[in-house]
Amino acid sequence: MNAYRLSILGTATLMLTACASTAPLRFQSTEQISDLLIEQDKATIERQLGEPRSMEQVGPNTWEWRYHSDTVQHKNTQQGKCELIITFESNDPVKAVVNSTEYSPFVHELKTCNELVKSLK
Repeated sequence: MNAYRLSILGTATLMLTACASTAPLRFQSTEQISDLLIEQDKATIERQLGEPRSMEQVGPNTWEWRYHSDTVQHKNTQQGKCELIITFESNDPVKAVVNSTEYSPFVHELKTCNELVKSLK
């Protein structure tokens, strides 16, 4: 029975160590992502993130673009969801809202959003 318990404990320790030893993420807060998006222009954002899931005109010169993490390829079971809502006045972003939800308590709270915006410079 002791060998069984040690085996279970060893497996659990290895799993926790593997989760904890992942590479550090580029963005640690939603504000960092928002700030970087607002520094870009419309063409740069589209070139780096691709075509948004939806584009909606919300005013005479105001557009909202939405990006969702379900467009990220090679997702794994530890990913959650991320949504970016970028508001443009003409070609300039004036507001960027980042909504992030991770489904696993063992991953960083912005893991999925980091995957979605990994091509931003």
